[in-house]
Amino acid sequence: MWMQRFSQAIYAIGLGAISLVQPGMVAAQYVPFKVQINGGLCDSGPSPSSNPSITIDGDSTFVVTSILIKRGPMNPVDFMFLSVNTVSIDGTSFDTRTGNLFGPIGGEFAVLQAADIMGMPVRQTGMTSGPGGNVPHEIVAEGPGPADIHVQLFCRSDNRSMNIATILVAGWKPRAGHVTVTYSPGQ
Repeated sequence: MWMQRFSQAIYAIGLGAISLVQPGMVAAQYVPFKVQINGGLCDSGPSPSSNPSITIDGDSTFVVTSILIKRGPMNPVDFMFLSVNTVSIDGTSFDTRTGNLFGPIGGEFAVLQAADIMGMPVRQTGMTSGPGGNVPHEIVAEGPGPADIHVQLFCRSDNRSMNIATILVAGWKPRAGHVTVTYSPGQ
């Protein structure tokens, strides 16, 4: 008997909570977003290395769940290294040096080779047995102000230029919010 009354009380509380939702609150819901842009030069062959960057900016609080990078076609022998150096969130920088995002693939030109940097393992200095922590799986940025999320990459290719073909950023934003993505090429 007490269980039946308890169930009825919980049901009544649930109905009360549902009735508290106002029409304006529905408009503030978050919706998925996806922004895809062309990349550009990651590193020119003769240079020792370069630091291109990806900047993600929004006009209100948003969440990034994926930063997918696809590199352009390249002979695997010429490819040396592409990693994440730092991730800055709302002006605070975090050292997130990852391992190599794309290893050379024997005998292939890896036209569609891609990696999602969200959740990539972070290297620890001197560590040989495996990675340390991870780049965050999700990043929440506050929105107002420039460069909400800034990802600095490290690129090295010895003989030919290495290019980023496509960058796709996905996540959640307010229904009326806007998110932009820009790529600043390496040298």
